[in-house]
Amino acid sequence: MISYSPEQMEAMKRVISSTAAQAGVALGEPIGRLETFLKNASGFIKRGRATIGDRPYMLLLAKAGSGGAEITATQILSHLRRGKPFFYVDEKLGLYRAEEGFLNLADCGRRTEDAKTVGVAAFGAYRCDILLGKITADQNVIYPDAGPWTGHKFLHPMSDFEIILQEHKSNCLDREKQVKYWADRRHRILRGKPDTTESIFHLSLFWWLNNYVFDRLKVLGETVGLGQDKTDIEVVTAHGTYLVEIKWLGRNENGKEYGQSTINTGLVQIKIYLEHDIDWQFVCAHLVVYDARSLEAHQTESGYQESNLHPICKAPHILFLESETPSEAARRTTR
Repeated sequence: MISYSPEQMEAMKRVISSTAAQAGVALGEPIGRLETFLKNASGFIKRGRATIGDRPYMLLLAKAGSGGAEITATQILSHLRRGKPFFYVDEKLGLYRAEEGFLNLADCGRRTEDAKTVGVAAFGAYRCDILLGKITADQNVIYPDAGPWTGHKFLHPMSDFEIILQEHKSNCLDREKQVKYWADRRHRILRGKPDTTESIFHLSLFWWLNNYVFDRLKVLGETVGLGQDKTDIEVVTAHGTYLVEIKWLGRNENGKEYGQSTINTGLVQIKIYLEHDIDWQFVCAHLVVYDARSLEAHQTESGYQESNLHPICKAPHILFLESETPSEAARRTTR
């Protein structure tokens, strides 16, 4: 009986468990071709991240000789902007075709099963090897010794705006984690200088959308339409442009005060703007209202007139701004 040293056993274990070795057995492909594909895919993910960023995409191995010219990061980005995150390539990354779809691990698995192939999904600096629906390996291509990929919990398409908005509030606004907006927290008075109160929330949400909407083409702030007022934020995607209008309720340190009527004002502004959208570029609109009034006012005076809603405008998002610290809230609830 042949005996192997621990080092030899570990080396054999790595070879047997490698994606290329497993794919060679499962697909009947030459292991050299599979190793070339996986090596090239890893190198591409590392080089292309500067251009592509954290936008997820997937490279799937097509039949030998089916690819054209080697794909570039610029091409990937162009296809992603048109909603095509799946790329069928040969072992040298010659592009065969790009396909539409919403990229998640379940869909990646189904595609490798349907095409009876192996693929590499890219999530920022992480690669995830998937063979016939099964994840066989994952690794950070820049820092190979980094921990396993856990997914970027904040990346969403713009169609998930409700989720995006709540995550921005939880991680930036709640308890002023990233943004200082209280001039007098105990009396719920908002800051109003040196920037305007609205700009405090505008800039923070703009930054969040620009970093965590993965299907964005560009995010624009305070754009001016032909003969119209400025819009607060426009998020351009391959499927159309989303309009975001921002308002606030309550009082600020400059003595300005806004109540329930401001909600309707915001909806009317959006309605007028959309009715003059002669290019039909907008696919959806949102009114985001940051509420610094009392909790009672927030709960009882947050209504609006349905007739002010444009057909593509969603119901207003009215977000109550917390002013109590955890210890203050605890003392209040135990009284």
